[in-house]
Amino acid sequence: MYCLRVDHWDTLWESSNSDPKFDDVLHRIKYEEPNLENDKLSTEAKDFLRYCLVKNPKSRWTAGLLLNHSFLKSADSVLPQKKRKRQHGCMSGLHRPNQKRAFRTQPHIRHLVIEH
Repeated sequence: MYCLRVDHWDTLWESSNSDPKFDDVLHRIKYEEPNLENDKLSTEAKDFLRYCLVKNPKSRWTAGLLLNHSFLKSADSVLPQKKRKRQHGCMSGLHRPNQKRAFRTQPHIRHLVIEH
């Protein structure tokens, strides 16, 4: 599951090796069209992904539009309640940042992110 903490390894990798770990993947993302042919994906899921993967940021759907896509609207009805709660807990940091808590737990970097 994706949370705010998962990219730390990549930051360390790039700073110690001076190149991205998956540089070939980044090249493919930039220059190739995604292949969404997968029998396990529903038509709605493919449609949702197409809107997510538009390369031009000005044409890409916003989070608000994506949240109202029929694929996500139908996801609540198939995901068990217990799993929905656990998933929400992990993703909730994306919705409302708790800067006070972050600064309180990271005092050694406070001067880097707060203007005096």
